[in-house]
Amino acid sequence: MRPENSERAPFDGDLADVRAFCAVVRSGSFTAAGRALGERKTQVSRRVARLERALGLPLLRRHARSIELEARAEEIASRLEAALAALDDALDVRAGAAAPWPTLRVTAPADLGAALVAPLLGAWMAATPEARVTLLLSERVEPLAAGGVDCAFRLARRLRDSSLVAHRLAELVAPLFASPAYLAAHGVPRRPEHLASHGVLLLPPARGRLVLRPRRGPGERAVVSVAPRAVADVASLAQMCEAGAGIAAIPTELAAAAQRAGRLVGVLDRFILHEAAGLYLVHRREPPASPRAKALATLKAFAVRHFGGAGVG
Repeated sequence: MRPENSERAPFDGDLADVRAFCAVVRSGSFTAAGRALGERKTQVSRRVARLERALGLPLLRRHARSIELEARAEEIASRLEAALAALDDALDVRAGAAAPWPTLRVTAPADLGAALVAPLLGAWMAATPEARVTLLLSERVEPLAAGGVDCAFRLARRLRDSSLVAHRLAELVAPLFASPAYLAAHGVPRRPEHLASHGVLLLPPARGRLVLRPRRGPGERAVVSVAPRAVADVASLAQMCEAGAGIAAIPTELAAAAQRAGRLVGVLDRFILHEAAGLYLVHRREPPASPRAKALATLKAFAVRHFGGAGVG
């Protein structure tokens, strides 16, 4: 154990080496990191090796065509990314009030991003001349720190507790849809209980039942016991449904294009999924006076007004 009166030795490495390591973890290769930093691959490799010596522990295992993170490398990269962001913000503050806003790095699922997030960011930038964004649409959930991401739009019934700040922006209304080919082959359900004899596609966690509520006005929930034909994320359900695999509850925005093209049609239009998914904006806690915190606060306030905190669709 470290004696109580001992002091931690200050880090005496080069910040450029730290940035190189984070770029390698973020991009997945020395070559891509070199392109991002404007340096040669060999220079980036030397920087990472120098950082490993300064820290006294290995960070990356190098292979002929790939790299592999050592046990604590992802945690270290996450902390270093946060520290670099705080340092950059501090330098912005030192530069004075005229310093430009930082470019916010935003991530979202590809389908949700195209349908909801990109229009929101466009409207925000039109109303906020200082705003700058880099939008990353990805099918995987990007880690906010290790992935070099400032904030994320996420679709979930509920978010797990975490150290992130989360704002619920809207509830996405999810009616039932099926493809014309599926309905021609299996018939059109006229009442909720008819779904028990259909191929139903569910979001996780699938508990063998589908819970619906009236789209408008009062009314009792309809609980239907089903044997789900597939359990998947909402984007995959939409694609399976469009291909004719079964009936699924899909947020209106994600089904809109296929519905306009006739590839999906509404089923049991009086009902929607009872426990609809929420659209969340999540971000790290930032120093309150930093330009990044100001940009995030402005985006959050605009998003709240944009969606109205109500149901979408």
